[in-house]
Amino acid sequence: MDKYGGLVKRLVILCLYILLTVPLGAYNVFVEQDKKGFQLLVDNNPFLVRSVHWEYLPHGSVPSYYFWGSDDTFIKDVLDYQMPLLSGMGINAICLQAGVPARWISYIYETYGIYSVIQYALDDVDFSNKETLADVIEAIHFQALSYQESVGFLYLLLGNDEVFRQESGNLMPYQVTTEKLVEIKVRKVYPFYGDAIDALDEAGFGFPIAVVGLPFAHLDLINQYCPNADIISVSLYHSNYFTKFLENVNDRLGMPVFFHGIGADSHHAQFDADDHVMQAVNLKEQWKLVYSNWYHNGFGNSLGAAMMHWADRRYLAGNVVDVDYRGFYEVVPRTSYHVLQKLFRFNYEEGSTEEIVSYWNSFLPSDYSYTYSFYLLQQDSQSFSKLYLSQSRLYLGSGAKRYFLSADKSESGYDYFQSLYATLVIKPTSFVDATIDLNLAGRVSDIDLNQRVYESRYQENGGGVSLYRAFVRLDEPYFKLFGFYRYPYYKLWDQDDFFNLIPKDYDLDRLDAYQSKSFNGVMLKGRRFLNSVTMMVGPELYEGANPMILLSYRLKTWLGDVSTLFQYDFDNRSYFNSLYDIGYSKTTKVSFHLKQSFLGFSSSN
Repeated sequence: MDKYGGLVKRLVILCLYILLTVPLGAYNVFVEQDKKGFQLLVDNNPFLVRSVHWEYLPHGSVPSYYFWGSDDTFIKDVLDYQMPLLSGMGINAICLQAGVPARWISYIYETYGIYSVIQYALDDVDFSNKETLADVIEAIHFQALSYQESVGFLYLLLGNDEVFRQESGNLMPYQVTTEKLVEIKVRKVYPFYGDAIDALDEAGFGFPIAVVGLPFAHLDLINQYCPNADIISVSLYHSNYFTKFLENVNDRLGMPVFFHGIGADSHHAQFDADDHVMQAVNLKEQWKLVYSNWYHNGFGNSLGAAMMHWADRRYLAGNVVDVDYRGFYEVVPRTSYHVLQKLFRFNYEEGSTEEIVSYWNSFLPSDYSYTYSFYLLQQDSQSFSKLYLSQSRLYLGSGAKRYFLSADKSESGYDYFQSLYATLVIKPTSFVDATIDLNLAGRVSDIDLNQRVYESRYQENGGGVSLYRAFVRLDEPYFKLFGFYRYPYYKLWDQDDFFNLIPKDYDLDRLDAYQSKSFNGVMLKGRRFLNSVTMMVGPELYEGANPMILLSYRLKTWLGDVSTLFQYDFDNRSYFNSLYDIGYSKTTKVSFHLKQSFLGFSSSN
């Protein structure tokens, strides 16, 4: 009995040790090779990477825009809207640029089952400076170790095509030959890759590492300097070259391939039109070659691919008035979305090359084009209209009046409420448009328990018509001019306001309740040689503001990004919306801000 009791005790201690020392979400990812070829295994299960490059760039955002720096609610809203679209298409991984907080990698996987490939672009690194390279390796080492603790991390991708374009005098990948490599000194990139991988291996990094190369030109250099890499990653958009490249890798390198850039732009340059069907045709052919060279088929060295263009990024062709004040926009999947949805249902683990070809040939992309074609037709009908009704909403209500006490029995204690909001869009030319929201109140009564509503402005005459809000855009070669009335402009005002001269808090319900006219003015944004200048002027640019002018100037210097913001109030505001509206004293302000960036880290002064 004691013998078995001691065994049970040891087993209990072992189980407790495992529970306390092994993370609950622990899993393993590695590349395996056998006589059938290469395959990526996730917890010992075959995994063909079906990925897209994912980022979120609202219309009008500046290059320095950092989506992951937004508030958590907005990030979650965006992910909860777009990730189901991706998983619905059959996507099982997304490529993200380094810098995404690890907790969002876990959130994406735990909520939607989508893994993340983290890419270090390295396109701003000076590969001739040894001290800089040492700092870069240290930064990669620090972030990579934090990523591998996140459930949903798949593997690391070092580099991008832009690295080689810069080092080769802006030559395109297919223009770079082995002979030119000596002249452009691109050999220094691959020794850095090898050193970075050695540093990660020594630190205990336990996930695969892929290195970016150029098709055909760099195989010998990768073999020489990066034998410790797990995967070679290339972008290749011409399907005619897929088979030849995979054959070269098989013969000369003996390493699995990930295509980090495939796809096709849907814009037809010759006819200046959206050729979404041809885009789907190209993607269909590319994925056929990816599938037919996966483990046990073809050369057996294709691990998967990531697409660059998979859907519309805007709901209405990037028209800024259709993006809400936070920058949230809708996505309209193209024909390729529906085609890939069907392709990704194919069982790649068991299908032979012949079965893949047969399945791919069983349908045409044009069979799935009707949804997006209808969307384009709808867009065209609006583009030909100079004036059209975009949307409308009607509010009706009835009920007992508030505080109804009357000796006159003939007076009714009930009343009703009518209010219509209509949005008119005016587009006289391609460079001028306006959105006007009108409110038409048929009757405003005393039935609403909350009297602080926009329609309360009609209480004296029982109804009327008013301008609820408006937005106007004028697009000229040297400037953009925006006019706004009760319309938030925060996504347009993309200047550095480090000292918060412009309050960002805003509540439309509060503005309605107190009949506020804030967000009232014009904005001028310079272009070309004036692109560093932005100016706003108006009677109430934000809630409670005095009539003022705001002038912003930005300049890139060797010290960093320098920005200055100047505010001058013309006078004190002459009206107040409520007892809570205390307003601001007339003032003049100026601020200076210096932002410095190094290795992806930034500091502000």
